[in-house]
Amino acid sequence: MTRLRFLLALTALTLLAPATAHAAPEPGMNLALPFTAADLQNVKDSGAKTARFFMFTTNTPGQFDGPVAELAAIGVKPVFVVAGDPANPPTTPAAIAQYTAFIAQAAAHFKGQVAGWEIWNEEDAPKWWAGMPALDEDHPNRDASQYVPLLKAAYQAVKAADPSAPVVLGGLTGNDYKFVQSVYDNGGSGSFDAVATHTDTGCAISSPYGYFRDAAGGPISQWSFLGYRAVHDVMDAHGDGAKQIWLTEMGWASYTGTCQVGKWAGQKAAGVTEADQAKFTTQAFHCMSQDPYVAKALLFTLNDANESDPMFGTYGAVRVNGQHKPLFGALQTFAARGDTLPASEACGDFQAPDITIDAPTNGAVFAGPLTLKASATDASGVPRISFFADDQSSEIRNFTSKDAPATLQGGLDWMGAKQLSLGQHKITVVAVDPMGNQATKSVTVTRVDPAKMPAIKTLLKVKLAGKGARRILRVQLALSSKGLTNVLGKIKVVFQKKVKGRWKTAHKYGSMAKGFDRRAKAFKVSLAKAQWRVLVTYGGSPGYAKATSSLKFSVR
Repeated sequence: MTRLRFLLALTALTLLAPATAHAAPEPGMNLALPFTAADLQNVKDSGAKTARFFMFTTNTPGQFDGPVAELAAIGVKPVFVVAGDPANPPTTPAAIAQYTAFIAQAAAHFKGQVAGWEIWNEEDAPKWWAGMPALDEDHPNRDASQYVPLLKAAYQAVKAADPSAPVVLGGLTGNDYKFVQSVYDNGGSGSFDAVATHTDTGCAISSPYGYFRDAAGGPISQWSFLGYRAVHDVMDAHGDGAKQIWLTEMGWASYTGTCQVGKWAGQKAAGVTEADQAKFTTQAFHCMSQDPYVAKALLFTLNDANESDPMFGTYGAVRVNGQHKPLFGALQTFAARGDTLPASEACGDFQAPDITIDAPTNGAVFAGPLTLKASATDASGVPRISFFADDQSSEIRNFTSKDAPATLQGGLDWMGAKQLSLGQHKITVVAVDPMGNQATKSVTVTRVDPAKMPAIKTLLKVKLAGKGARRILRVQLALSSKGLTNVLGKIKVVFQKKVKGRWKTAHKYGSMAKGFDRRAKAFKVSLAKAQWRVLVTYGGSPGYAKATSSLKFSVR
């Protein structure tokens, strides 16, 4: 987070990384002006080679001659962040012309002495650009249409005055990849040499490894440290994958009291311990060292300060009493030795869940309801598994667990399969992990018309139990093979007794045949003394042949 005062960010020169690693970013820190002799000594001790100044359009370039000279004496070049009044950003042709005239004068004044020119600061947020919508869930879209004219004009002005000086798209709040997309949508391509982002968002308490995505399978969130990769994805999609990303503000507060700002105010800690502040910074450098397009990472900030909200005053590497925090050592170590974490240490879990589809099998044929059964496994957990048909956006059903177990199962007998057209269809299982990594797996099935299929042979098994007048008839339907649909139709039972040499019907029973193939059904009857026979018939149903059975007995 950046306050409306002069700030300086310092980037340390990094030694060459091991041959198996990518080139590491230059580490650095923010430093408020005016700085003291102790500040300069800390800058020198850190090995910084790049510095970041805020220069407001109400200043004159000459005001910065002293700080630039002092830093040059210890081998440091500045990156100037040129901003005006956040309440009145330059959106009109006249205001843009005034801004570009100023930056052209400044670029000429410091020609050959500058590491880069950053065009405004956090122009995606209302704090620095009045009129921008709040960065919250109620305002998911970004609009760079007012910023792009300024960016284009400033780029031309700087390049005319100092062609070799890099022009940097102003530092964004978090990793605002949507704003970068809007820059391209509004014609901003070709008007910057690098993109700056700020990952020192308020009340951040997660390790750099602990990211999340805005939607399952989608870009990494603006509010995750690793979201700079989503910014680069946008750049790469527009042919700018070779351009650099600078994290001009990076850090975690070391105040562990209650968060007082933003969405999570009163609901979580404002920061982390000093030990974790250093640990997370080391992890952040480990991640960035794997991404060669990240050229600079500037720690926010050198010094702690006394602030009304303690969180804002504890991002520093040096305590108010001048003592170094563990963070300072973490920065020095990286500046001197590069990434010291083992190459085997993963920068976040990017492995999607592993899916197993138990039913249906690939190539299965069905006619009625379709049994769906699957499981997904992931070391980080599986909070959701979903079934889809034929690439439809609406799922058949979701199975979720707040506990996100290592293995999550889901299954159902899908009655809606009866509504699918005859022919081939695709059943897809989608599983996500807590970070939003998404896996998919599909099988192909075919729905057929059971009436056009050879009927499955059926056999009625009939067994009579009991003595005397009270008898129990058990009936079960045996199938020669498993069918594609449930057994339907009707079962009829007729008891006949012999009267004067002829069979006359005495009792009739009927039942729907569903379930008779899984277990026997019982019919209870009271019979008079006589010779009896029972006739059992199954009338058949689509896909199943008719069947009859009978038996004779006497009641005495």
